[in-house]
Amino acid sequence: ASTRTSAPGRPALPLPAGAADRTLRVWDAGGNCVRTFPLESAPWCLLVWEGALWGGMADNGIQQFDELGNTHKTLSGHSKGVRCLIAWFNSMWSGSLDMTAKQWQLQ
Repeated sequence: ASTRTSAPGRPALPLPAGAADRTLRVWDAGGNCVRTFPLESAPWCLLVWEGALWGGMADNGIQQFDELGNTHKTLSGHSKGVRCLIAWFNSMWSGSLDMTAKQWQLQ
């Protein structure tokens, strides 16, 4: 079976995915893992927002990653793991196991 990460007629884009083994993996359109980046915490959710890849982490933070898997920014504010990220208008929102939702506006 073929897997696509874009609409028909458009080039397939690589698909990032977080794993419980504390890695960030990048998959191609054929379902092949093309890159694996080790992390210090498991990424529970991922969001592409404002041209960057963000991860909601098991260690309570939100990290911004570059194309090499390096962390460029860490947002703190939750006391338990971050389970969801969403972009809404000009903000990023996070939801955590600490039962809170937070709004982040980055300039």
